Amino acid sequence: DRTGVQLGTGIGGLPSMEATALDHGGFPMGMPVHTVPRTMTNSPACRIAMRFGFRGSCTTYATACASGTTALGEAARKIRHGELDVALAGGADAPVTTVIMSGFARMRAVSLRNEEPWLASRPFAADRDGFVVGEGATLLVLERWDLAVARGARIHGEITGYADNCDAFHIVAPHKDGSVAAACMRSALADARLAPSEVGHVNAHGTSTLLNDRAEAAAIDRCFAGQSPPVTALKGVTGHLIGGSGALEAALALHCASAGLVPAIANTRTSPEADLVDLVTGAPRTVRAAPVLSNSFGFGGQNACLVLSPAP
Repeated sequence: DRTGVQLGTGIGGLPSMEATALDHGGFPMGMPVHTVPRTMTNSPACRIAMRFGFRGSCTTYATACASGTTALGEAARKIRHGELDVALAGGADAPVTTVIMSGFARMRAVSLRNEEPWLASRPFAADRDGFVVGEGATLLVLERWDLAVARGARIHGEITGYADNCDAFHIVAPHKDGSVAAACMRSALADARLAPSEVGHVNAHGTSTLLNDRAEAAAIDRCFAGQSPPVTALKGVTGHLIGGSGALEAALALHCASAGLVPAIANTRTSPEADLVDLVTGAPRTVRAAPVLSNSFGFGGQNACLVLSPAP
């Protein structure tokens, strides 16, 4: 009764809706009986809850590309406030469909480096030209610390800080000066009771688009008052999993923080953002084992930031 599911998704059931419309749109009465459950955005979270019998809070968050991060942060809040003891939390998306890919292409948001797909995702690079769409899901077990210790669980780390806010500026473009995203980062650090100097590295949202990467670099520069810690961006390897990206990156960022090793940004050698932040390029960087700030910024100006601290 005190275990819940907190799931984020940016696309939700749109792929199922698209497939059903293409296959059965000419004959509405031939629609499969499971059409509605397959297209409901909350279905994945509910199916997980039913599979394992989790009767606590079961909530779905849709904050675009920040959805997975939002789910993790809200799950941590529910545990901290005593609403749950355990939560399975994270994000999932499967956006590689004709409608969604065509929509991104019409927006000129995706890379056109189709002849070299392995080089196409290049966060912060001087010649970046858009993101590469990926698919996937990541869920983490969040649990009250004392319960995890009591059952002998392997504790990877702790969500010590979380914050979210909204640019309230444009439906797809970030606020270019990064001021609102910087405020979100500062709030997450305040929630973790950390000074900026205590952060070991930043896991950037780093989509590989011109406007978003520049705005995020400006935000990091503001947050850390010109004293940027090492900054990496994992989408150069994974692509952009939309609502699934934040949870995957949080898990990987925590492993990097625990190991004290920050990976270089794939496919990036030179960057106009290097004048603002300390980008890790060329080779991995050894840092002290310390908390990591993980950023996710979505369409609609949805900002969400996590502070993850390695287990002692």
